[in-house]
Amino acid sequence: MKTAWILATLLLLSGCTPTLLKPVPDPSTPVSTSSVPEEPEAPDSSSDASGAPEEQPEEPSSLPDAQPPASAGSSVKGEPAVELPVPDGMPPAASDALKLPAQYVWSEAGYGLELLTPVQYEPGHWDPDSRGGPRGFWTGDFFLLQQGGKSAVANANGALLTGFDLDYNDPRWLSKDGMAEIFRNGKAGIIDVRDGSMVIPCAYQAVRPRGHGLFEATVDPDLTLLLDREGNTVFEMERSDSCYLIPGDNILALQQEGMLRLYRMDDYTPVNNCSCEKLTLLRESREGERALLGIYTTGAWGICDSEGNEIVEPLYDDIGYFQGDYADFTLNGKMGVIRYDGEVVVKPEWEDLIVYEDCASVCKQGRWGMITDLDNSELGIELAYDFVGAYGKGDYAVFERNNKFGLLDRAGNEIIPPHYDNMIYQSDRLATGYYLVQGNRPFSYGIVHDGKVVLTDNHDLVLSPLNGAAAEEEPYLLVCNPREQWGYLDKTGKFVIDTRFDRADEFIAGRDVAFVSLDGEICLIDRDGHLVLETVFTDLICYHPETMVGMFAYPNPADPEEQKVCLARVIFPE
Repeated sequence: MKTAWILATLLLLSGCTPTLLKPVPDPSTPVSTSSVPEEPEAPDSSSDASGAPEEQPEEPSSLPDAQPPASAGSSVKGEPAVELPVPDGMPPAASDALKLPAQYVWSEAGYGLELLTPVQYEPGHWDPDSRGGPRGFWTGDFFLLQQGGKSAVANANGALLTGFDLDYNDPRWLSKDGMAEIFRNGKAGIIDVRDGSMVIPCAYQAVRPRGHGLFEATVDPDLTLLLDREGNTVFEMERSDSCYLIPGDNILALQQEGMLRLYRMDDYTPVNNCSCEKLTLLRESREGERALLGIYTTGAWGICDSEGNEIVEPLYDDIGYFQGDYADFTLNGKMGVIRYDGEVVVKPEWEDLIVYEDCASVCKQGRWGMITDLDNSELGIELAYDFVGAYGKGDYAVFERNNKFGLLDRAGNEIIPPHYDNMIYQSDRLATGYYLVQGNRPFSYGIVHDGKVVLTDNHDLVLSPLNGAAAEEEPYLLVCNPREQWGYLDKTGKFVIDTRFDRADEFIAGRDVAFVSLDGEICLIDRDGHLVLETVFTDLICYHPETMVGMFAYPNPADPEEQKVCLARVIFPE
């Protein structure tokens, strides 16, 4: 139960198959598209025209439909196609390449889709149900194309960087600083996905980019090498060794042979050595303050900074990761709080304790309260609850009493009595005064305001913004109704785009468009819910949000269970 509480608290703080409309051109010849779709029928809405009731709200009936804006052109599906040029360097079509309809997209206001490859590659082991919604459509800065049991790498612009001579691998792996692991003949190496250059030759069991020009290469289970960009061995590490890069301090921390060895990252000159049997990073460096390291020696944990200066001598059974200026510690089975400068601000007298940036939940004899001023060890919330969580947006903390949940202010006043069967809390995704109520499934929530139900707790919500958007900047929340249809809410829980999509993604930062799946086809919508681009593609495997190149899937008309993929670029209005 406590684990679930901790995870929840940390979360607070932080259709139809395409129809072949015309004879199909050869994929190696120019492809074509038309400009604007016909107005589709308004979605079937079961909403109450009078508005949502308090106990069981539904989507309102007066929501934007899929019709184009009045400024859109007048062409419709079936009109003569507009030819698109074949991109330079398009790979030749294989004998088993799928042929698209001559008219494979319908768009308005200048949106389009430029094919970069024929539809001839294998999609890999992607699960369609794992994309869209809470996980989003996968994004990355390169693509892994598979053909005939081998793979090739394409960059974010869709250009092939390698031949099809790479071993098959899971396409969900990511790059770091433009570096990605590849496999040839069963051996791993590193490729620069920006220009295709080979950085680390394929000679290892595995290679992991660590950032800052360093790579961790596994020779065998007992030996790992730390390599630079030229492939030179910087350090050798055994199975039990630990290594941390601290770029803010220009320090590499290496624990091996019972010692903590600190080096400068630019030239690997030694900085300091000290006794250390185990090593952990307790806090990254920040402006004006060095990183903090947990060092274990003589049977106890202490703290030093990234130059090896001792902050806390090894005294404690355990030390947790710092939340801001504070971390929990354990001594003789009791828990307390220590500050970054080594001062104990909360004595180790608590049976259980969870530290946050400026407060800590504490427990004795099964009763929980809150220390609201860590520097003064002030117990601001008495030990009167089954649990008390962290203060979130609006300075309110969730509490539990008799299996019911409510909210407390910093003075300990119950601003929302414990009426709810599941946890209630605030989120940066909601306006002040609107609260989330945890549902009975992962990702499921409701929304309440002023004691009234705005959204029932059987809806799935995406609370962590995707595509790099900040919570406070992205105005829409992605929501799924109990019928597994996706749409969008504003910060007050009001539907701004009704739930009519099979799958959906959050709006792309800086683009004001979002990928959705409607009637089994991948589309783009604007913030009014209008379809601005419809395609015949049935899946979006992954895409790059800056170049807007994506890997799209299309079913084999002879065998709908078989899909092939291609790379294509979304064209935006000028």
